[in-house]
Amino acid sequence: METIVPFARFHKYHQSKMMEKQIESVKDYLISMLLSDFPGVKITVNIKNWSELSWNAFSGELQKQNINLELCSKRDWENFFYVEKERFVTIKKELFKLQNLTEIRQYLNLS
Repeated sequence: METIVPFARFHKYHQSKMMEKQIESVKDYLISMLLSDFPGVKITVNIKNWSELSWNAFSGELQKQNINLELCSKRDWENFFYVEKERFVTIKKELFKLQNLTEIRQYLNLS
């Protein structure tokens, strides 16, 4: 017997998957820019999870690898870091809201 999934639930699932891809895209974009500017950088676990770090922790990870940002480059990278982190946090919040709404609707047996 075929299970029929209400369109609204399918739409929210699809929207959730798209938001997860956006989150990964934001994370990957900063890493690709980092590799472009500093080809020798090793992508450590902390650098890979940059979105969970403060600017000081992130730049500290770069310093551990002897990557010293010049003053103008540091300002550009700091600004870029904050802009990308804000994009990440915004999408993550929307995803969280969507997932919570879906869970509440499931609990209440709404579609």
